[in-house]
Amino acid sequence: MGYINSEERKHNVTRRKIIFSAASLAVCALLCLTLYYSDIAADAAKEGLILASSAVVPALFAFSVLARILCEIGFPDFVIKSVPIHRLFGLPECTFPVIVCGFVGGFPVGAMLTADLYSRGRLTRGEAARLCAISSNVSPAFLVGVVGKMFSSRNYGLKLWIIQSAVVICAGFVMRFLPDDSSGKKENISKKEHFSVIRTACSAVAVSAAACVTVTGYIVFFRVISAVVGAEVPRFYGV
Repeated sequence: MGYINSEERKHNVTRRKIIFSAASLAVCALLCLTLYYSDIAADAAKEGLILASSAVVPALFAFSVLARILCEIGFPDFVIKSVPIHRLFGLPECTFPVIVCGFVGGFPVGAMLTADLYSRGRLTRGEAARLCAISSNVSPAFLVGVVGKMFSSRNYGLKLWIIQSAVVICAGFVMRFLPDDSSGKKENISKKEHFSVIRTACSAVAVSAAACVTVTGYIVFFRVISAVVGAEVPRFYGV
């Protein structure tokens, strides 16, 4: 048994070394491409910044701020009791605003709100994973306004959103039966006892602004990488 475990450890170490070596070579190759195609990389970075500032941030920032404030305030009790959608997924009541914002606003708002609840100890790891999967959707505004416009039919985008919502609801219902380790879950602190409008609004603005900067960084980075790799592919094939 000890010999088998030793061989397995050696195999895992060797596999990790291969993975790290491959990743290091890939990063070095991307670095060289970025330096070689510096003009293309600069133009791609500008395009990413323009895209983020003209489309992503305007659509994300205000909604993210309001969604965070809503999660702190919470929906009225009669709304939650009338449509207890969180129970369908086996999640606590504090996740109700996140689920609603995830279906209405799409990603990355749902993921950010989920991370916030988890960091404050109001969700277990399993609950956070399920909530993130449920609330990370494509917003109806994007599907109807952008995708629907591409296909010259707003009804097409609306149908996509309905299909997406149905799939997410079914998947979320199935995931509630998966095993969940509830260890480390803290006491659910009452929101109303510690709620401050000014503090909550300032915190929501600051966190949402940081999230927008992070999203912008991802957009610019992947736009640059796709541009330099795309510039090298025709050359690689001799086109």
